[in-house]
Amino acid sequence: MAGDGAVQWRPTVPTQRHSMSVYKLSGVDSSAFFAAGEFSNAVWGFYEPTDSTRDFLLARIK
Repeated sequence: MAGDGAVQWRPTVPTQRHSMSVYKLSGVDSSAFFAAGEFSNAVWGFYEPTDSTRDFLLARIK
């Protein structure tokens, strides 16, 4: 895991906040980051950072 996590709102219910785990994949040519979390029973969300956010994470997470 790359960090403690992130908080994301559910797109269909913006007033609800959900914790998401942040992951860093290793063993690939360039590091890949993504966040994943379960919004409700069997409804999962996956988010990939923008290039600028990815650069920010790479500068701070080893």
